[in-house]
Amino acid sequence: MIYVYYDQFPRLYVVATVNCTFDEDVGMDDLGGSLIITVSVGPYPGDTEKAVAMVEQQGAASEFVRKRDNPPPYKIAFCGPPMHGNIRAEWIVHWLVYHHYLWKGKEHFFFYNVGGLQDHHHRLLDPWVKSGYLTIIDASDQGQYPSWYHNQLMLANDCLHRTRFLASWTFFHDLDEFLHIPPPRSLSSLLSRYRDKPYITFGSIGVNLTICADPQSADLAADWPVQRLLWMHKRPYCADATFDPWVCRQWQGARKYAANSRKVYAAAVHTAARPDVGGADLNATIATMYHYHGVLSTQANICQVNVSLSLPSSQLKEIVPEIADYNKEYAISKTTTKARKSMDLTQLLLGT
Repeated sequence: MIYVYYDQFPRLYVVATVNCTFDEDVGMDDLGGSLIITVSVGPYPGDTEKAVAMVEQQGAASEFVRKRDNPPPYKIAFCGPPMHGNIRAEWIVHWLVYHHYLWKGKEHFFFYNVGGLQDHHHRLLDPWVKSGYLTIIDASDQGQYPSWYHNQLMLANDCLHRTRFLASWTFFHDLDEFLHIPPPRSLSSLLSRYRDKPYITFGSIGVNLTICADPQSADLAADWPVQRLLWMHKRPYCADATFDPWVCRQWQGARKYAANSRKVYAAAVHTAARPDVGGADLNATIATMYHYHGVLSTQANICQVNVSLSLPSSQLKEIVPEIADYNKEYAISKTTTKARKSMDLTQLLLGT
Protein backbone atom coordinates (compact mmCIF):
# COMPACT_ATOMS: atom_id res chain seq x y z
CA MET A 1 0.00 0.00 0.00
CA ILE A 2 1.40 3.41 -0.97
CA TYR A 3 0.22 6.57 0.79
CA VAL A 4 0.85 9.88 -0.92
CA TYR A 5 -0.87 11.79 1.83
CA TYR A 6 -0.67 15.49 2.43
CA ASP A 7 -3.47 17.06 4.39
CA GLN A 8 -2.99 20.78 3.89
CA PHE A 9 -2.40 22.22 0.42
CA PRO A 10 -1.92 20.39 -2.92
CA ARG A 11 1.77 19.99 -3.61
CA LEU A 12 3.50 18.58 -6.65
CA TYR A 13 6.23 16.85 -4.72
CA VAL A 14 5.70 15.28 -1.33
CA VAL A 15 6.84 12.10 0.35
CA ALA A 16 5.21 8.76 -0.44
CA THR A 17 4.95 6.31 2.45
CA VAL A 18 5.11 2.68 1.37
CA ASN A 19 3.47 0.19 3.74
CA CYS A 20 4.42 -3.42 2.96
CA THR A 21 2.02 -6.06 4.28
CA PHE A 22 2.56 -9.79 3.72
CA ASP A 23 0.17 -12.72 3.96
CA GLU A 24 2.65 -14.57 6.17
CA ASP A 25 5.25 -13.49 8.69
CA VAL A 26 8.60 -12.97 7.00
CA GLY A 27 12.05 -13.23 8.48
CA MET A 28 10.95 -15.32 11.44
CA ASP A 29 13.81 -17.77 10.83
CA ASP A 30 15.90 -14.97 12.39
CA LEU A 31 18.55 -15.24 9.67
CA GLY A 32 18.15 -11.65 8.49
CA GLY A 33 17.76 -10.45 4.92
CA SER A 34 16.79 -7.56 2.66
CA LEU A 35 13.52 -5.98 1.59
CA ILE A 36 13.75 -5.09 -2.11
CA ILE A 37 11.14 -2.87 -3.75
CA THR A 38 10.60 -2.84 -7.50
CA VAL A 39 9.53 0.59 -8.74
CA SER A 40 7.94 1.37 -12.09
CA VAL A 41 9.66 4.32 -13.77
CA GLY A 42 8.00 4.26 -17.18
CA PRO A 43 4.96 3.15 -19.18
CA TYR A 44 6.35 -0.24 -20.26
CA PRO A 45 6.65 -3.47 -18.23
CA GLY A 46 10.43 -3.40 -18.35
CA ASP A 47 10.71 0.17 -17.10
CA THR A 48 11.53 -0.73 -13.52
CA GLU A 49 14.22 -0.13 -10.96
CA LYS A 50 14.99 -2.08 -7.82
CA ALA A 51 15.74 -0.42 -4.50
CA VAL A 52 16.89 -1.98 -1.25
CA ALA A 53 14.43 -0.57 1.24
CA MET A 54 15.92 -2.13 4.37
CA VAL A 55 18.46 -4.68 5.54
CA GLU A 56 17.93 -6.73 8.70
CA GLN A 57 20.82 -8.42 10.46
CA GLN A 58 20.68 -11.91 11.92
CA GLY A 59 18.68 -11.91 15.14
CA ALA A 60 16.69 -8.80 14.23
CA ALA A 61 13.39 -10.69 14.13
CA SER A 62 13.77 -11.84 17.72
CA GLU A 63 14.47 -8.27 18.79
CA PHE A 64 11.40 -7.08 16.90
CA VAL A 65 9.16 -9.67 18.55
CA ARG A 66 10.50 -8.67 21.96
CA LYS A 67 9.65 -5.01 21.33
CA ARG A 68 6.27 -5.87 19.86
CA ASP A 69 5.17 -8.09 22.72
CA ASN A 70 6.52 -6.03 25.63
CA PRO A 71 5.05 -2.80 26.98
CA PRO A 72 6.71 0.28 25.45
CA PRO A 73 9.34 1.96 27.64
CA TYR A 74 7.66 5.39 27.39
CA LYS A 75 4.12 6.61 27.78
CA ILE A 76 4.60 9.46 25.30
CA ALA A 77 6.95 10.32 22.45
CA PHE A 78 7.13 13.66 20.70
CA CYS A 79 8.06 14.16 17.03
CA GLY A 80 9.23 17.68 16.34
CA PRO A 81 9.08 19.59 13.04
CA PRO A 82 12.23 20.34 11.00
CA MET A 83 14.27 22.98 12.82
CA HIS A 84 15.45 25.56 10.30
CA GLY A 85 16.27 29.25 9.98
CA ASN A 86 17.22 31.51 12.87
CA ILE A 87 15.47 30.07 15.90
CA ARG A 88 14.97 31.20 19.48
CA ALA A 89 16.51 28.28 21.41
CA GLU A 90 15.59 29.71 24.82
CA TRP A 91 11.93 29.41 23.88
CA ILE A 92 12.49 25.74 22.97
CA VAL A 93 13.91 25.11 26.43
CA HIS A 94 10.84 26.74 27.97
CA TRP A 95 8.65 24.55 25.75
CA LEU A 96 10.54 21.47 26.95
CA VAL A 97 10.11 22.47 30.59
CA TYR A 98 6.35 22.86 30.15
CA HIS A 99 5.75 19.57 28.32
CA HIS A 100 8.12 17.58 30.50
CA TYR A 101 6.04 18.68 33.46
CA LEU A 102 2.76 18.05 31.63
CA TRP A 103 3.83 14.56 30.57
CA LYS A 104 5.25 13.78 34.03
CA GLY A 105 8.68 12.73 32.80
CA LYS A 106 7.28 9.66 31.02
CA GLU A 107 8.24 10.92 27.58
CA HIS A 108 11.00 11.11 25.01
CA PHE A 109 11.46 13.99 22.58
CA PHE A 110 12.78 13.73 19.01
CA PHE A 111 14.06 16.92 17.33
CA TYR A 112 15.13 17.07 13.67
CA ASN A 113 17.85 19.62 12.91
CA VAL A 114 17.92 20.74 9.27
CA GLY A 115 20.30 23.63 9.92
CA GLY A 116 18.49 25.72 12.53
CA LEU A 117 20.36 24.45 15.59
CA GLN A 118 23.79 26.02 16.00
CA ASP A 119 26.58 25.19 18.49
CA HIS A 120 25.34 27.68 21.10
CA HIS A 121 21.85 26.18 20.83
CA HIS A 122 23.21 22.71 21.52
CA ARG A 123 24.72 23.95 24.79
CA LEU A 124 21.21 24.81 25.99
CA LEU A 125 19.78 21.47 24.92
CA ASP A 126 22.67 19.19 25.93
CA PRO A 127 21.37 18.70 29.52
CA TRP A 128 18.17 17.25 28.08
CA VAL A 129 20.12 14.96 25.76
CA LYS A 130 22.45 13.77 28.53
CA SER A 131 19.50 13.15 30.84
CA GLY A 132 17.97 10.80 28.28
CA TYR A 133 14.87 12.87 27.52
CA LEU A 134 15.86 14.24 24.11
CA THR A 135 17.30 12.85 20.88
CA ILE A 136 18.47 15.35 18.25
CA ILE A 137 18.65 13.85 14.77
CA ASP A 138 20.93 15.54 12.25
CA ALA A 139 18.92 15.77 9.03
CA SER A 140 20.95 18.58 7.51
CA ASP A 141 21.59 16.51 4.36
CA GLN A 142 17.85 16.35 3.66
CA GLY A 143 18.37 19.06 1.04
CA GLN A 144 19.69 16.37 -1.29
CA TYR A 145 16.14 15.01 -1.52
CA PRO A 146 14.03 18.18 -1.40
CA SER A 147 10.32 18.09 -0.80
CA TRP A 148 7.95 20.66 0.63
CA TYR A 149 8.87 22.47 3.84
CA HIS A 150 12.25 20.92 4.55
CA ASN A 151 11.00 17.36 4.06
CA GLN A 152 8.49 17.72 6.88
CA LEU A 153 6.50 14.65 5.86
CA MET A 154 9.56 12.46 5.44
CA LEU A 155 10.83 13.38 8.89
CA ALA A 156 7.40 12.95 10.48
CA ASN A 157 7.11 9.44 9.08
CA ASP A 158 10.68 8.62 10.08
CA CYS A 159 9.73 9.60 13.62
CA LEU A 160 6.45 7.68 13.49
CA HIS A 161 8.34 4.47 12.78
CA ARG A 162 11.04 5.22 15.35
CA THR A 163 8.37 5.50 18.02
CA ARG A 164 6.06 2.68 16.93
CA PHE A 165 7.26 0.36 19.71
CA LEU A 166 8.86 3.03 21.89
CA ALA A 167 5.78 4.78 23.28
CA SER A 168 2.05 4.27 23.71
CA TRP A 169 1.25 7.62 22.09
CA THR A 170 3.24 9.87 19.75
CA PHE A 171 2.48 13.59 19.64
CA PHE A 172 2.92 15.65 16.48
CA HIS A 173 2.85 19.40 16.95
CA ASP A 174 5.13 22.39 16.66
CA LEU A 175 7.49 23.99 19.15
CA ASP A 176 5.35 27.12 19.23
CA GLU A 177 2.29 25.13 20.35
CA PHE A 178 1.47 24.26 23.97
CA LEU A 179 -1.01 21.50 24.79
CA HIS A 180 -3.60 22.36 27.44
CA ILE A 181 -6.34 20.16 28.90
CA PRO A 182 -8.69 22.09 31.20
CA PRO A 183 -9.68 20.43 34.48
CA PRO A 184 -11.37 18.32 35.61
CA ARG A 185 -10.08 16.28 32.67
CA SER A 186 -6.47 15.18 32.51
CA LEU A 187 -4.17 13.95 29.78
CA SER A 188 -4.03 10.45 31.25
CA SER A 189 -7.84 10.21 31.37
CA LEU A 190 -8.15 11.33 27.74
CA LEU A 191 -5.51 8.89 26.49
CA SER A 192 -7.17 6.10 28.45
CA ARG A 193 -10.62 6.94 27.10
CA TYR A 194 -9.44 6.97 23.48
CA ARG A 195 -6.88 4.15 23.75
CA ASP A 196 -8.65 2.17 21.01
CA LYS A 197 -8.55 5.08 18.55
CA PRO A 198 -5.66 5.35 16.07
CA TYR A 199 -5.33 9.08 16.74
CA ILE A 200 -6.86 12.06 18.52
CA THR A 201 -6.70 15.66 17.28
CA PHE A 202 -6.68 18.99 19.12
CA GLY A 203 -8.09 22.38 18.14
CA SER A 204 -5.82 25.41 17.78
CA ILE A 205 -6.23 28.78 19.53
CA GLY A 206 -3.91 31.64 18.59
CA VAL A 207 -2.02 33.75 21.11
CA ASN A 208 -1.31 37.49 20.82
CA LEU A 209 2.49 37.92 20.79
CA THR A 210 2.44 41.71 21.05
CA ILE A 211 0.74 42.18 24.43
CA CYS A 212 2.43 40.91 27.58
CA ALA A 213 1.74 41.21 31.28
CA ASP A 214 4.16 43.52 33.05
CA PRO A 215 6.37 41.24 35.19
CA GLN A 216 6.38 43.88 37.93
CA SER A 217 2.60 43.56 38.35
CA ALA A 218 2.67 39.84 39.13
CA ASP A 219 5.02 37.03 40.04
CA LEU A 220 6.10 36.50 36.44
CA ALA A 221 9.58 35.94 35.02
CA ALA A 222 10.65 38.71 32.67
CA ASP A 223 12.93 36.33 30.76
CA TRP A 224 10.21 33.70 30.21
CA PRO A 225 7.76 35.28 27.72
CA VAL A 226 5.47 32.24 27.80
CA GLN A 227 4.54 33.19 31.37
CA ARG A 228 3.58 36.72 30.32
CA LEU A 229 1.75 36.07 27.03
CA LEU A 230 -1.74 35.77 28.50
CA TRP A 231 -4.07 37.00 25.76
CA MET A 232 -5.58 34.31 23.54
CA HIS A 233 -8.13 34.45 20.73
CA LYS A 234 -11.69 33.94 21.94
CA ARG A 235 -12.30 30.93 19.70
CA PRO A 236 -10.23 28.34 17.80
CA TYR A 237 -8.89 28.97 14.33
CA CYS A 238 -10.98 27.71 11.39
CA ALA A 239 -10.31 28.51 7.73
CA ASP A 240 -13.93 27.84 6.78
CA ALA A 241 -16.42 30.25 8.30
CA THR A 242 -19.26 27.77 7.74
CA PHE A 243 -17.75 25.27 10.22
CA ASP A 244 -18.08 25.25 13.99
CA PRO A 245 -14.58 26.45 15.02
CA TRP A 246 -14.60 24.29 18.15
CA VAL A 247 -14.69 21.11 16.07
CA CYS A 248 -13.12 22.39 12.83
CA ARG A 249 -11.15 19.42 11.46
CA GLN A 250 -7.74 18.77 9.88
CA TRP A 251 -5.94 21.64 8.13
CA GLN A 252 -9.02 23.89 8.17
CA GLY A 253 -8.74 23.96 11.95
CA ALA A 254 -4.91 23.90 11.99
CA ARG A 255 -5.25 20.83 14.20
CA LYS A 256 -2.38 18.80 15.61
CA TYR A 257 -2.63 15.31 16.99
CA ALA A 258 -1.42 12.36 19.01
CA ALA A 259 -1.18 8.99 17.26
CA ASN A 260 -1.27 5.46 18.58
CA SER A 261 1.74 4.56 16.44
CA ARG A 262 0.92 0.87 16.22
CA LYS A 263 -2.51 1.64 14.76
CA VAL A 264 -1.66 4.14 11.99
CA TYR A 265 0.03 3.72 8.61
CA ALA A 266 1.50 7.15 7.96
CA ALA A 267 1.89 10.58 9.55
CA ALA A 268 0.76 13.87 8.03
CA VAL A 269 0.80 17.42 9.38
CA HIS A 270 -2.69 17.68 10.86
CA THR A 271 -3.79 14.06 11.24
CA ALA A 272 -2.58 10.49 10.79
CA ALA A 273 -3.44 8.12 7.96
CA ARG A 274 -5.76 5.31 8.90
CA PRO A 275 -8.56 5.54 6.34
CA ASP A 276 -10.39 2.40 7.42
CA VAL A 277 -10.72 3.45 11.07
CA GLY A 278 -11.56 6.99 12.15
CA GLY A 279 -9.84 8.86 14.93
CA ALA A 280 -11.29 11.28 17.47
CA ASP A 281 -11.42 15.01 16.71
CA LEU A 282 -11.79 16.49 20.18
CA ASN A 283 -13.82 19.58 20.83
CA ALA A 284 -11.40 22.41 21.64
CA THR A 285 -13.11 22.89 24.99
CA ILE A 286 -11.76 19.44 25.95
CA ALA A 287 -8.18 19.83 24.74
CA THR A 288 -6.45 22.73 23.01
CA MET A 289 -3.18 23.63 21.35
CA TYR A 290 -2.33 27.23 22.21
CA HIS A 291 -0.43 28.51 19.19
CA TYR A 292 2.25 31.21 19.63
CA HIS A 293 2.66 31.55 15.89
CA GLY A 294 5.94 33.14 14.82
CA VAL A 295 7.54 33.20 18.26
CA LEU A 296 10.36 30.80 17.31
CA SER A 297 11.92 33.22 14.86
CA THR A 298 14.54 35.50 16.34
CA GLN A 299 13.11 38.23 14.12
CA ALA A 300 9.74 38.13 15.88
CA ASN A 301 9.06 41.16 18.06
CA ILE A 302 7.28 39.82 21.11
CA CYS A 303 6.05 41.68 24.19
CA GLN A 304 6.06 45.07 22.48
CA VAL A 305 3.34 46.28 24.87
CA ASN A 306 3.61 45.59 28.61
CA VAL A 307 0.41 46.08 30.58
CA SER A 308 -0.23 45.94 34.30
CA LEU A 309 -2.52 43.16 35.47
CA SER A 310 -3.88 45.49 38.14
CA LEU A 311 -5.61 47.67 35.54
CA PRO A 312 -9.38 47.24 35.18
CA SER A 313 -10.40 45.64 31.88
CA SER A 314 -12.14 48.82 30.65
CA GLN A 315 -8.97 50.88 31.09
CA LEU A 316 -6.86 48.14 29.57
CA LYS A 317 -8.98 48.13 26.42
CA GLU A 318 -8.52 51.88 26.11
CA ILE A 319 -4.74 51.50 26.23
CA VAL A 320 -4.64 48.48 23.90
CA PRO A 321 -7.84 48.49 21.78
CA GLU A 322 -7.10 45.20 19.99
CA ILE A 323 -7.19 43.36 23.31
CA ALA A 324 -10.99 43.33 23.02
CA ASP A 325 -10.64 40.45 20.56
CA TYR A 326 -8.84 38.29 23.10
CA ASN A 327 -9.50 36.53 26.39
CA LYS A 328 -7.00 36.51 29.23
CA GLU A 329 -5.97 32.93 29.97
CA TYR A 330 -3.53 31.95 32.72
CA ALA A 331 -3.42 28.18 32.10
CA ILE A 332 -0.10 27.96 30.24
CA SER A 333 1.51 30.60 32.45
CA LYS A 334 0.51 28.87 35.70
CA THR A 335 1.60 25.43 34.51
CA THR A 336 4.95 26.83 33.37
CA THR A 337 5.43 28.44 36.78
CA LYS A 338 4.78 25.08 38.49
CA ALA A 339 7.15 23.36 36.09
CA ARG A 340 9.96 25.81 36.81
CA LYS A 341 9.62 25.18 40.54
CA SER A 342 9.81 21.39 40.26
CA MET A 343 13.06 20.02 41.65
CA ASP A 344 13.83 17.54 38.87
CA LEU A 345 13.46 20.29 36.28
CA THR A 346 15.84 22.58 38.15
CA GLN A 347 18.45 19.84 38.20
CA LEU A 348 17.86 19.05 34.55
CA LEU A 349 18.27 22.64 33.42
CA LEU A 350 21.50 22.89 35.40
CA GLY A 351 22.73 19.66 33.87
CA THR A 352 23.22 17.98 37.25
